[in-house]
Amino acid sequence: MVRRPIRRPAPEMPSGELVLDAPPELPTAPGRGWTQVLMVLPMVAMMAAMVLLFSGNGTALRSIITSLALTHTPREVQFYCLDFGGGSLSSLRGLPHVGGVAGRQNVGAVRRTIAEVSTVVSERERRFAEDEVDGMAAYRENHPEDDRYGDVFLVVDGWLTLRKDFEDLEDVVGAIAARGLAYGVHIVATCSRSFDLRPNVRDLFGSRIELRLGDPVDTTVDRMSALDVPDNSPGRGIASTGHQLLMALPRVDGRDTVDDLPAGVSTLVGQVAESWQGEPAPNVRLLPPKLAYAALPPRDDPAGHRLTIGIAEQDLAPVQLDFAADAHLMLLGDADSGKTAFLRSLAKRITESYSPEQARILLVDHRRGLLGEVGQEHLLGYGTDLATTTRLMNEAAGAMAQRLPGPDVTPEQLRARNWWQGPASTPGSERFRRDPVPSVRFRQLQATRRIRWPANARQVQWWLRQTCRTALVPFRSHRPARWR
Repeated sequence: MVRRPIRRPAPEMPSGELVLDAPPELPTAPGRGWTQVLMVLPMVAMMAAMVLLFSGNGTALRSIITSLALTHTPREVQFYCLDFGGGSLSSLRGLPHVGGVAGRQNVGAVRRTIAEVSTVVSERERRFAEDEVDGMAAYRENHPEDDRYGDVFLVVDGWLTLRKDFEDLEDVVGAIAARGLAYGVHIVATCSRSFDLRPNVRDLFGSRIELRLGDPVDTTVDRMSALDVPDNSPGRGIASTGHQLLMALPRVDGRDTVDDLPAGVSTLVGQVAESWQGEPAPNVRLLPPKLAYAALPPRDDPAGHRLTIGIAEQDLAPVQLDFAADAHLMLLGDADSGKTAFLRSLAKRITESYSPEQARILLVDHRRGLLGEVGQEHLLGYGTDLATTTRLMNEAAGAMAQRLPGPDVTPEQLRARNWWQGPASTPGSERFRRDPVPSVRFRQLQATRRIRWPANARQVQWWLRQTCRTALVPFRSHRPARWR
């Protein structure tokens, strides 16, 4: 028979010291006497991550989060949650320790949450190397003021959803689990079976708790111990040692029932939020739904031919096109995905960064979507039909031929590219398609000399920008000669 464990108050946490030992479970050992000390999770040890299985996952996760929230400040621990398990983690949004809760439907928030935690790992990896930090314990003792993060927990409630719906992000989370522990970043995940995790990822989870399994055969701890877990007892399970355990409820109102658990969780969250008057955990920064042109960061480097065209999802830093390194650009996208708007913004960026003596734009736009977007002083030509486009390309090809280095060009001139004088040329082609009208047919333009110049673009300052529908990528990829 399994006796009900003796209730005792939680051990007092040392004051002024970050231990990261949360007491959410009561361990029992049937047939071996009773252990009456609360089980702790050594998050500063080698066990960086934990897997909770099957019944009561959401409640168990909330117990872990609230246990740490009750014993540590939002400066010391932060939680970033991916709630794929039914929305139970949403009730913790009000905790000052929680920086964000993202559901499966909010794809942007999911991606940004993982990117934010990954950035913390990368930034600390760089900082530890530069400052020669002797481990995370020393970093906690001398926490830099400019680092707003303490120990960071990425909580994934429903790993199988991450694996199926966000397959490209599973490797990123796995990399966080592999590298993050040394820098104070932890993973807490739930799944229905341990086999929901790929073998290379499963081995990274050192601390493991199994609640009641649908089939004890799926246990990775001990089959006999898994069989001893009673049915219809949410919160009962086994630790990685095989001992029985009972998860605590995430509530501090003195009640030991799950009947009104949402009210109990709400009370706990409200009390913690009310008692903390300092800065909360940093929120997950999201990509804005729209980015106005005026809001682009002023990070252009015209001399180096680097122009800012947006912000990155990974760290919200400015994204620059480096035309000195890659002279040509093809923009892929389906209908109404923003290809014309991109060319419009890029043309404006060019005209604002360069004078007409430094850069000119040749537009091939048979749909006239860019009509009036480039001023006459920067406009080299505007091809709106096949005849006009062919003439403009032939004229441009002749001009570019004059810029090719001759036999008398010295190595110094070749490196400095100063054997010719004139503006850089930027042809922009809008919406290439296979049908001949109203778009440009590059098969007919191949007779012109335009196709030769992209290979010599850096020498003659000929930069090509082209948009293309995604469906035509296979068609274009089988004709590489047209781009040479």
